[in-house]
Amino acid sequence: MPVAGNEELEGITLSVYLYVVKQGKPVGPREVMKGANLSSPSVAYRHLEKLETLGLLQKNAHGEYTVILEKEGYTTVTQEVLVTSPERDGVFSVDFVLERATGEILVTVLSEGEMLSATLVITAEGEEIAHIPVEGEEIITLETGTYTLEVSARGFEPAKRQVLLLEGQTKPVDFELKKTQRTVKVTSQKIPVEIFLLGGAGIILILVIYFWKR
Repeated sequence: MPVAGNEELEGITLSVYLYVVKQGKPVGPREVMKGANLSSPSVAYRHLEKLETLGLLQKNAHGEYTVILEKEGYTTVTQEVLVTSPERDGVFSVDFVLERATGEILVTVLSEGEMLSATLVITAEGEEIAHIPVEGEEIITLETGTYTLEVSARGFEPAKRQVLLLEGQTKPVDFELKKTQRTVKVTSQKIPVEIFLLGGAGIILILVIYFWKR
């Protein structure tokens, strides 16, 4: 288990740390000794002090430790516990409740400086996770990660943005939509020259027959 300063947490110290973290009831050096299969409470206490040095436990002048638990994608949890010297058989308890790390996205949809009513679709790894109507501006709370945001409004071209959301962040995302350009295609049909020629010849032929009969 890597810790601060690139030092590996391993062996007895790792066993002590895991035991401390997993317990949901009061526990002291003697219980750490038994749970981690150590030879004496003083050994347990020594490794507790080492965890403090590594920054995984914090202790004040009164022997109060703060256990720090970190997990990627979750908020960091700290919990104060009381650990006294082994001779006094001090006890402490640790309860952890992990919550997913979240942030906020502030979405604003505009066109020529005016706010628009639009539809926002949010996807993550190709899967749609939200379909939200936006009245110009909207704040959405999401778990940390990378998202694709797409907005659409009638009469406007849709727009798409990719966003990386970090823990505790409020990230503004502005969309400036452009009006849809309508193209009208005009076509004309030309009358073949042969038709005009045939028409003129026909008139001449009629006139010749008319005068010949007279």
